[in-house]
Formats: sequence, C-alpha cells, structure tokens
Amino acid sequence: ASVSGSGTTGIGQLSFGDAGGIDAYWSASRNSGQSVAQNTSTTILFNVVTVATGITNTLTSNGRITIASGQEGWYVVTAINRYADGPTSGKEKLSIYYYDNSAGTTETLAYAEMNTSGTYDTKVATGLKYLDTNDYVYVSVNQNNDSSANFIGGNGTAFMGFKIA
Repeated sequence: ASVSGSGTTGIGQLSFGDAGGIDAYWSASRNSGQSVAQNTSTTILFNVVTVATGITNTLTSNGRITIASGQEGWYVVTAINRYADGPTSGKEKLSIYYYDNSAGTTETLAYAEMNTSGTYDTKVATGLKYLDTNDYVYVSVNQNNDSSANFIGGNGTAFMGFKIA
C-alpha cells in the first residue's frame, strides 16, 4: 500500500491479499430410497453426486469422501436423512463417521437421534473436524423398530461438506 499527500488528504492505493477460496467440497444425494434393516448400521450409498472437487469421491460404491493430498484442514460436514415409511415407533439414528488414517480408528463426527412415532421424520447432523490426507468420512443410519424401513431419495437424503481452513 502506498499513500501520498499532506494534512488530512491522501491519495493512494490499498490492496488486500487473496483470502483464498473453498477448494475442497462435495454435495451428493440419492435419487431413490434405500432399505435399512432393524438394528443394523447401514452405510448410505449416494448415487447422485452433484459436485465433488478437491477430494476423492467413492460415494456410489462405499459412501466415502476421502481427503486428497494437499487438502488437509478443517471441514464442515453435514448429512440429512428422511424416512418415507416406518419405523412407526422406536429410535432412528443418523451418524457421520470419520476414519483417522494415521491412527487406524473410526470415530463419530456428528449424529442426530430421535424417538419416532410416524413417517417423514427428518434428521440433520453437522460437525466440524480437522481431516488429514487419506482420512475419510461417511454416513450411516440405524433404526430399531421395524424389520425394514426405507428412507427417501431426492432432497430428503443428502451428504455435503467443505473445507474452511
């Protein structure tokens, strides 16, 4: 920056550094439902990937987003899940997990849980986590009442995230 002049009057140019942009992000959903067996953790496979930049995307085969080399940092991760039918009572749980590649462990990043008594129950989970290269995140659901319950596709079930720093 340079300023010239005298007194209270100045002429000059001030420039700001590049604040950077978001260079690692994803957004995915399902175009159809997926069945969830009773008392079984079921990984959601996302078959509609709207965008996946700066990460490794295996959402359709194993439901994972893996952090690419050079993209380690703080991530905001969100998952949404909505059941189309049952469970008519009992508990529903939506979990976002992360696998810590350096430690070889899987931990919960965020979850939403509710006692239910009807259909179209929607859960949203959001978490903030520092993720290293080759760590990965995925979404799992569980319900404990019906022998099988289906969640809906479209906007009712989604997985998204972005690197903030």
